[in-house]
Amino acid sequence: MTSTLTRPVEVGARPLDPTDQPPTEGIRPLRRLGLRKAVPFSRMTGVVLLLVVWAIGSGAGWIDDRKLSAPWTVVTSAVELVAEGTLQQHILASLSRAVLGFVIGCVIGTALALASGLTRTGEALIDGPVQFKRAIPTLGLIPLLILWLGIGETFKITVIALGTVVTIYIQTHNALAALEQRYVELAEVLALTRAQFVWKEVLRGALPGFFLGLRLAVTGAWLTLIVVESINAVSGLGKMMFNAQNYGQPDVILVGLLVYGIFGLASDAGLRLVERRALAGLDYDVEIRGSALAVPEKVSVAFQDSRLLPWLRVLDNVTLGLDRQGRSRGSEMLAEVGLAGREDAWPLELSGGEQQRVALARALVREPQLLLADEPFGALDALTRIRMHGLLDDLVRAHRPTVLLVTHDVDEAIVLADRIVVLDEGRLAVDCHVDLDKPRYITDPGFRDIREDLLTALGVITQL
Repeated sequence: MTSTLTRPVEVGARPLDPTDQPPTEGIRPLRRLGLRKAVPFSRMTGVVLLLVVWAIGSGAGWIDDRKLSAPWTVVTSAVELVAEGTLQQHILASLSRAVLGFVIGCVIGTALALASGLTRTGEALIDGPVQFKRAIPTLGLIPLLILWLGIGETFKITVIALGTVVTIYIQTHNALAALEQRYVELAEVLALTRAQFVWKEVLRGALPGFFLGLRLAVTGAWLTLIVVESINAVSGLGKMMFNAQNYGQPDVILVGLLVYGIFGLASDAGLRLVERRALAGLDYDVEIRGSALAVPEKVSVAFQDSRLLPWLRVLDNVTLGLDRQGRSRGSEMLAEVGLAGREDAWPLELSGGEQQRVALARALVREPQLLLADEPFGALDALTRIRMHGLLDDLVRAHRPTVLLVTHDVDEAIVLADRIVVLDEGRLAVDCHVDLDKPRYITDPGFRDIREDLLTALGVITQL
């Protein structure tokens, strides 16, 4: 339900005329500060530009072929390596090492994170050693691992797995430990068992952190692979590249780097796809299609929650984005909402009602033509809501903005609004104009008539 505080008109409820058109004068496109919608394959722009610069530099003779081969030379070398079967052999060897080390590391890292994140005993026994290992570069363990495992395949897979374990553990453990207290309280109130709590809330809530760990770990696995394949490897992309270094073949080195880059991007893209499917419903984007959203020149918003920045004091929250002159107006506005003398308080020192007062002050200090209020009193107790209704009326009379209030409370809409619109499946279904003197009370005959009309339109069965 939407309420609009404007000049009062005739009482009654009527179906909305579909020919009604919104005004088009005095409006401007809404300036959006977030990132625009991504253009497909736009991330390849930089890659293409780099290739163009590389090709031009090579063709013009600005780049020494002995140090950086031309793009067409690299392509020719890649074709020759594929025709000989050499490239496929090296790729298969590298893939087997990377995949095996990555999988082993994921299993161990996830198991350690679960044991540490779900039990205090596990945290005491596991977290310290893993954090200590995190401070030691994995590649710094190579001399010791060679003494223990030799320089065969076991050594190479172990190095890759060790790097993966730490990355998976850190991200998953942090996600497990970051579960919000309100969800813990919800589980306690619902009397969930320990198993239900872990499965329904903890593990599913930790999925974003787990997938972040997977993406970081797969990148680290490819980086580690290059190093370990330089140590007594018979085959593999790293071995191919180091041999090319010894024989002065930059084109072959670039082929190896190109394959590494393709595998890295492909593995990350695959994990992103799995992540989107696994986390479907946990997060989503809202897209506005059609023409640009147009609003009056001066607009402010009062949200359902106060959205005060906890690291800014009250006055700084009210004057956020304003110049120095705005601070004096901010102090005056705080006095209007009954918070004089609280300019230097922190938001968490205020009650819920006081925080909403600050939010209203922040919205109105800019003297908006339109104030959008999205259920600003929904989280307040009944007595505080009544007080806030009176405060909003006083502020509207003083500053004269048009207020578009979204609410699910029929009585709140009648108390505040001059015009009430009911939405049905995204369309305006009822347009009710309120012509009652303020203050309004539920016992007023006109109030009860409008209330009955609205509840009937909403399909609510009542006994009035």
